[in-house]
Amino acid sequence: MFSLGEHLISNARVDAYTDNTAFIHSWGKQGGRNTELNSVLKSLYDISLRCNSHIKLYFTPSARNPADAPSRVLSDKDCKLSAPAWSKVQQAFGPHTIDLMSLDSNVQFDEKGVPLRHFTPFYTPMSSGINVFAQDISRDENAYVFRPFVMMGPLLKFLLQARITVTIIAPQLSPIPYWWPILKGASSVSLLLGSKGEGGVILFPSPHVCFATRPLQWDLFAFRFEPREVVIQPKKPFAIDISKINKRVEELNAVREQKPYERQKTAPEVELSGFLASLPFAKTLKSATAYDIIKFLVWKDKSGRTKVHTVTCSHMGQGQGSSCKCPCRLAAGTVDSLIGKLRAIFISAGMGGVWDDNLGTGNPASHRSVKAYLQAVKEEQARARVRPKKATPLFLDKLQQISQFIVSSMRKLDNSPIDLYLLGRDLCFSQSISLPEIALRILVGP
Repeated sequence: MFSLGEHLISNARVDAYTDNTAFIHSWGKQGGRNTELNSVLKSLYDISLRCNSHIKLYFTPSARNPADAPSRVLSDKDCKLSAPAWSKVQQAFGPHTIDLMSLDSNVQFDEKGVPLRHFTPFYTPMSSGINVFAQDISRDENAYVFRPFVMMGPLLKFLLQARITVTIIAPQLSPIPYWWPILKGASSVSLLLGSKGEGGVILFPSPHVCFATRPLQWDLFAFRFEPREVVIQPKKPFAIDISKINKRVEELNAVREQKPYERQKTAPEVELSGFLASLPFAKTLKSATAYDIIKFLVWKDKSGRTKVHTVTCSHMGQGQGSSCKCPCRLAAGTVDSLIGKLRAIFISAGMGGVWDDNLGTGNPASHRSVKAYLQAVKEEQARARVRPKKATPLFLDKLQQISQFIVSSMRKLDNSPIDLYLLGRDLCFSQSISLPEIALRILVGP
């Protein structure tokens, strides 16, 4: 249930098949004597209430349960470094900020005991993204990866192209695989974590306890990748004034940030980043999903000023002056505009295109669930008889006064060339939509 994601089971009936009769009976009786089973039931009840979903359990024999066989198979591919080995890696190359290939069950922890952000092969509750090969990893990350050795070749190719700082855990197999010389040649330093026959280095999944150690079958190393920049020395040093260059860049950035649309886009970006960082499992723009965008839009509703009356409210159809306790929401037009700004924010962050649920890539603000949320807001406000506000009309007498003010401003002697250009542009616009005789009267006089 947790792995499906809340956006897939919200406002729906969920048919679940299980071969555990004790679980089905406890679910029907809303509890049992087993404390561990009760804890699972509480979690399931919680997600059912939060998602407004109806969960129906059905019994199926183990022989017909397709999930039974995989749940009983423990794979050595899900192993991880032991605490002493991980501490050695952290001391040599840490602190690491992200685990590129792991599961929620075998992810490593930082110094505070918090699981590292990590990419998983499929959706999990704590996942920061699906499929590392589909991710755009920032060069500011200090990454770590310890994954199946059969994937070492494609992984090395991906990491070398990404040019990121990463620690790779790999064994010295025999016979030597093709990727071993590539790994040693591209790494800047290596660290021996354990020799062949040594125990307590790697923890493997065990049926009796969560993880158990075994003697190593090979020497295990930690290799460090750090991007190497090629510096070309000129024959004669150039005269470079860094202060002037920085000042010019700041001027151009200031001009760009003064544009009204840039200011309007920056404020939602700051709010969205703060909202994602405040979630129970902190996220960034790169790891946000479509359901996170819907949560943000619902959170923004608190700043709305449009009164949305219920069907039973006596003030149905009235505007802001009503004294009822019906909630205030963001207007549907405001929500539509905000979604457009969010799409532009993700495009600027390099996350354009259609959102892919399987890979977790694309623009989450363009997902169909976000569009469905907008449609639901419009329908709710239509039922509440919320009338969209219309712009105040601009009559010709007002337009004439505006044009006269522009002309008087142009006659000032202290105008800069840029001011004259802007005033002339505005005057041409006002003249183009006004009557010709009015424009002529303004320029020539009565």
